[in-house]
Amino acid sequence: MDASPNPRAKRRPLCQTACRTMRRAGRTEERCVFRYGIRNGSRWWVLLLLICLLAAPVAAAAGGSDLEEENRVHAYLYKDDAFNKPLVVFSPYDKIVLSVKFLRLPAGNYRFEADWYNAFGELQEESRFSFSLQALGDYALESWLRMRQAGIMRRLTSVSETSGFHVKFYGTWRVAIFLNGEKVTERTFQVQ
Repeated sequence: MDASPNPRAKRRPLCQTACRTMRRAGRTEERCVFRYGIRNGSRWWVLLLLICLLAAPVAAAAGGSDLEEENRVHAYLYKDDAFNKPLVVFSPYDKIVLSVKFLRLPAGNYRFEADWYNAFGELQEESRFSFSLQALGDYALESWLRMRQAGIMRRLTSVSETSGFHVKFYGTWRVAIFLNGEKVTERTFQVQ
């Protein structure tokens, strides 16, 4: 006869309920506590699960959008309505046009967003547009930005606006492009 103990006899059940009866001031109460125990061999599964849950958002943030990775979104900046050559340097007097083309979008409803951030990193302007496609296809959109000059009284009283434009308009701008709330790409440009 084998003297080794049964390995199943040593294991505790995964879930236990501990109940006890308490008497206080003439009243009887029964309190139950549900306990969840993890077997020693199963702890690495919990650790692995936690690592996967924590790593998933980091991996998603590190990668670009599927549309950009698959080269299915094209975004260019142009001066005024002259679409002959994309630019990255503009004057504050220019109308800056963002032209975006989405390729091979599946049928469905979409919401396009373009957020324009000035040289100080502040959100300057927002563009929103909803559209729908009945079948797989391409879709082109435009969003534009025109900077406004300060009024004559403000120019007379402000040293930073003698040219007519606020100092935050000069420098590196960026425009973030979203489709259905997911950032698909971003473009930067200079205003001089």
